[in-house]
Amino acid sequence: MASPYNDNAKQRASRARQVISGSDIRPPSSASYPGSPQRYVSYEEEGAMSSPQWIYLGILAALLALAIILYLVFGGGVSSVFFFLLALALFCGWFVF
Repeated sequence: MASPYNDNAKQRASRARQVISGSDIRPPSSASYPGSPQRYVSYEEEGAMSSPQWIYLGILAALLALAIILYLVFGGGVSSVFFFLLALALFCGWFVF
């Protein structure tokens, strides 16, 4: 014969495993929070590129601009270092994108 304690434990365990669907969950009524305005949360749409990818593209643009300016001012010798860094950064783009 099962004890009442085991039956109670089984009922609590089955309630703990119960899955609640989204339609079963109701938002709190405004009456439960008197004086509080209704607030709705809007989520930002995901863009084509994430924030680290934009930073990566900004670094690439800065390296390109610096390399071109150095090429125009000092010639190819000085700017070749920055063009090499730009090439390495473009190669690392496979990991970013």
